[in-house]
Amino acid sequence: PDRPAPVYEYYTQQLVKDKRQGFTINHAAAWYLNFGIAGILIGALVFGGIWVVLYNTAQSLQNMPVFVRLFCVLGASVFVAFIPTLVRTGPEGYKALIFEALLLPCILIFIATLPGKITRKI
Repeated sequence: PDRPAPVYEYYTQQLVKDKRQGFTINHAAAWYLNFGIAGILIGALVFGGIWVVLYNTAQSLQNMPVFVRLFCVLGASVFVAFIPTLVRTGPEGYKALIFEALLLPCILIFIATLPGKITRKI
């Protein structure tokens, strides 16, 4: 019975005063609450590792399909640009990263660069 409340319950009690108010816990806070200072360092290493994989893959894709090359080239830049948003948001930030920042631009650029015959009527 004298067991302390889980860290998320404590965090919620300190943060949310109105029980009807919703909130999301951001990544940096979750990393710290779960693992302390080491969690923040591990989170940074994970984000850095994702970028390294995208960047290195983009550098070695001479014989890969065009869409894969496009995804990796754009992915490295977009992921780095999106890190501040991911740190400030909760899990809902991944939906925006995957669909709005990565897939949608890649699909649009891929379609726009498809070879095709353009005819002009005068």
